[in-house]
Amino acid sequence: MKKLLKGILILALVATGVRAATNKTFFLPRPHGVNLAMEYTTWNELLQTKDEDRFGAHFQVTPFYMDSTDGDDLGKYFGILNKHNFLLNTVNATDLRGTYIIHDGGTAACLAGVTGVAPVAANAVQLATMKFDPEQTAYGVRIDYYQDLRKILKGLYFKIALPIIHVENDLQLNITGANAGANANIAAVATAAVVKSQFEHYFKGTLDVPTDQPAPISAVAHMGSQQTLKYAKIDGQQSSFSIADIDFVLGYKVLDKEKYNLALNIGLTIPTGDSADGVWLWEPVVGNGDHWALGGGLDFGAKLWEDEDQNIKMTAALNYRYLFESTEKRTIGIDGKDWGQYYLLGQVGTNRAVQTLIPAANVLTRDLDVEPGSQLDAILAFAYNNGGFTIDLGYNLFWKDAEDVKLKGTWTNNQYGIAHINQTMNNAQNFEYSATAAAVGDAGGAEAYLNDQTNLTAAIPTWGIDVSKAATPSQITHKIYGGVGYIFKEWEYPLMLGLAGHYEFASDDGIDNWGVWGKVGIAF
Repeated sequence: MKKLLKGILILALVATGVRAATNKTFFLPRPHGVNLAMEYTTWNELLQTKDEDRFGAHFQVTPFYMDSTDGDDLGKYFGILNKHNFLLNTVNATDLRGTYIIHDGGTAACLAGVTGVAPVAANAVQLATMKFDPEQTAYGVRIDYYQDLRKILKGLYFKIALPIIHVENDLQLNITGANAGANANIAAVATAAVVKSQFEHYFKGTLDVPTDQPAPISAVAHMGSQQTLKYAKIDGQQSSFSIADIDFVLGYKVLDKEKYNLALNIGLTIPTGDSADGVWLWEPVVGNGDHWALGGGLDFGAKLWEDEDQNIKMTAALNYRYLFESTEKRTIGIDGKDWGQYYLLGQVGTNRAVQTLIPAANVLTRDLDVEPGSQLDAILAFAYNNGGFTIDLGYNLFWKDAEDVKLKGTWTNNQYGIAHINQTMNNAQNFEYSATAAAVGDAGGAEAYLNDQTNLTAAIPTWGIDVSKAATPSQITHKIYGGVGYIFKEWEYPLMLGLAGHYEFASDDGIDNWGVWGKVGIAF
């Protein structure tokens, strides 16, 4: 109820910036089918053509293309410490300890098994740099149908929007291995190419330790290994193609005059797109994530000026939807641990000699109850019409509430522990995770257990799981758009042709993008 009331109040929103997020595992941007700007250009003028002899139907097809710009901000969102370019080090890390991620080795406090690194405790050895420059492209076709129901009730109408969309996400991760020869603490065999390759394999989910380990980096026989990464993977372009939800609107024209009109409507969104499955860090999702939505809106128009065949019209429209709770599979995080989803875990009570370490994402990717809440799409536009020509210029505001995300089911406490940075996998010593966190430098110890946030105690040092890492924050975007079109109004069945474009920028958490679309439509 609180989220619903908040959504109603947002109708009086004054656009302001929001604090940018970082170290996140999931982001669902504005659904491509929620786009009043794309719907209304030229089409709004076609809807004004009236003929009592016609059936009262209007139909348009809108092919479009969109591409994101400036991936740095989104890179910081998926990166750490509000950075899209950060370091992977060994000990005393400036940004992130790579030894938490690839852990198989033969010496303490190192990555000897993979990179040949054997630093002294006081040294921080740079293993690699990582850089994100995310890009999203989307293209498809939007189909709109409008039906005048005046034969049932004057002023009544309904309309349906059906977007068919292909979305492609690319985090554009670039890993640069450290220059091994420049640091005496890195074995000569551990070249930058080897370091780069190992981390790339890990994030792609193709690293097989010790099979992928290049000899003779470690001369010690291996007694254990680590699983390949199964969730929150990063590997180039990922795409999805689907119908991006069907939006149904039933409206009534409260006022329908020559110089002004006002319509109110109720709307229902039927989910037909994708649901998150957690396989990729930034997985492509077509639609709103498989959530039903209900809401309403208004449509206001006024003729500001007229001179024979010329006029200037103003249009204001908004659609509000409340998106209801649904189940999605996403990767949660570890509270206080940057990129905790990529840390290696051990199972509590398992002999170290036969232990296979587990990338945290493999157990942190869970079914979640996700309630997106309120969403607002609004435009203010002006159109110059001269005969059949139409020129549109407008502003589009989009706002979406922060998601409410909860773990579905229960979390089993004390089942997994973060593997201590000094734990080696080639020692047959009979060791099990203890009930207390191991001291720093205690080879083979567990750094801490993983518990839910309600079971954190001083007696058993623990890290809490962090569901909020998987929640998309509130978004506000601002779009400027324009279009030109021509309507053959004198035809028995008026034909519409149009071309338009936009630039959209976000207040911190969101995607800056540009787009173009064409139009063909008919009234009959």
